[in-house]
Amino acid sequence: MISGSAEFRVEQTANAVERYSLDCGPDLPPGASVAATGHTVTHTPPRGGSATTPTASVSGNTVTVTCGPLTTIGLHKIELVVAYDNSSGVKAGAIWWVTVP
Repeated sequence: MISGSAEFRVEQTANAVERYSLDCGPDLPPGASVAATGHTVTHTPPRGGSATTPTASVSGNTVTVTCGPLTTIGLHKIELVVAYDNSSGVKAGAIWWVTVP
């Protein structure tokens, strides 16, 4: 179950590597913190593009996604599911809609 989710629209220069951050603190269940590992990040490119492999890193309650370079012009979807370190199964997520002009 996803307890909190957010969507962002951003623009990214072609062939650039960018970082996008999500502060999970406001959505943490009582007694939980952001897990050091176990996060899922996926990239869905526009038609005709190739998917990259974004990565996630954690600092406190903030998860930072690094993606790129994105070489295909169009709308890319970067989706993050954050894992918490408790056993509730509750997670947070975010989607970045990235336009490469």
